[in-house]
Amino acid sequence: MQASRSIKQTLPQMMRLSALLLLVLILPVNIWFQFYTNHESQYKESQLLFAQLERLISENQERLFTEEQRYTERAIQAAEVVAFIVDNHPSIIKSQTQLQILAQKYGLDEIHIFSPQGKIFAGTHTKYYGFTFESGEQIGFFAPMLKDRSLKLCQGVTPNTAEGIPMQYSAVWAQDGSVIVQVGLKPERLLKVRERRALDNLIFTVPLGAQGSLMIFDRDSQKVVASTIKRVVGTDLTKVYAEYGEPEWGESFHYDYEGQNYCAYMHDYGKYRFISFYSSHFLTKKVLLSTLLVLFYIGTVALVIMGLVSWYVKRKLADNLAKIAK
Repeated sequence: MQASRSIKQTLPQMMRLSALLLLVLILPVNIWFQFYTNHESQYKESQLLFAQLERLISENQERLFTEEQRYTERAIQAAEVVAFIVDNHPSIIKSQTQLQILAQKYGLDEIHIFSPQGKIFAGTHTKYYGFTFESGEQIGFFAPMLKDRSLKLCQGVTPNTAEGIPMQYSAVWAQDGSVIVQVGLKPERLLKVRERRALDNLIFTVPLGAQGSLMIFDRDSQKVVASTIKRVVGTDLTKVYAEYGEPEWGESFHYDYEGQNYCAYMHDYGKYRFISFYSSHFLTKKVLLSTLLVLFYIGTVALVIMGLVSWYVKRKLADNLAKIAK
C-alpha cells in the first residue's frame, strides 16, 4: 500500500516537473526563433520590393525619355512647318490674325518671330514683342542660334518667362535666314504622363506585406520624394536626424521615430535610397501571440498527458501493485 501511495504521488510530480522544464526550455527558443524568422522574412520581402522598384524606375525612365523624345521631334517639326510657310509667304508675319489662324490649324499655343538680332517683333502674342534672348534664362536658351544658324533647338518643359505656364518651346531659322521662328506648345499629355509615372504614384504599384511601408528619398537633397505614407513625402530628413538622430545605415537597422521603434531595411539605387520599414510593436505583438498559443498548446497537451497518467496510475498500476503486495 505504501508503494502504491508513493507511485501515485511521484509520477504526477514528475510529469508536472517535466512539463515545467519543457516550457522553460521551449519558450525562450520559440521567442528567439519567431523574431529571427520574422526578421528574415522581412529582409527577403524587402529585397524583392527593392528589385521591383529598380525595375519599375528603370522602365519608367525609359518610357518617359521616349515620350519626351516624341514631343521634342513634334515641336521641332512644328517650328519647321511654320518656318516653311513664312519662307513662302513672308507677308504672313505682318498679320497677327493670320499667325493666330496658323497656330490654331497646327495645334500650337504660341508663335514668335525673332529678328536676326534675337528680338521678338511679330507673333501671336503682342505682349511678348520686344523680348530678346537676354530677357531671361528661359528665353536665353536659344541664344546660341545667333551664332550658329544650323541649330534647331527644343527646350524641355519649363514655365514661360511671363506667366509661369509650363510650355515647350522650339526654334529654327527660316531658310532665307531673315527670321527665327519659335513655337510654343503646352505639353499637357506629357505632363499627365509625367504625373502618372511620378515616383509617389509608382511606389503604390509595388505589393507590400502586412504592416510594411516603403520610402524613397533623394540622397542629394535629403528629402523624401515618395512614400506609401503620404504625410512624410517632402520631409527634410536632416531635420528628422537633428531631432531623432541619424540611423546607423546598413542593410538592416532599427530606428526610433515619433515614439515608435521600426525594423528597417535599406538599398541604394543611383541617387535614390530605398527603405522598407515595419513596426517593431506589430512584430512584438505577433511573437507574443504566437508564444501564448504555443504555451496554450503545450499546457493543454501536458494536462491531457498528466490526466491520462494519473488515471492509469490510480486505476491500473496502483491496483495491480496493491494486489501483488497483498
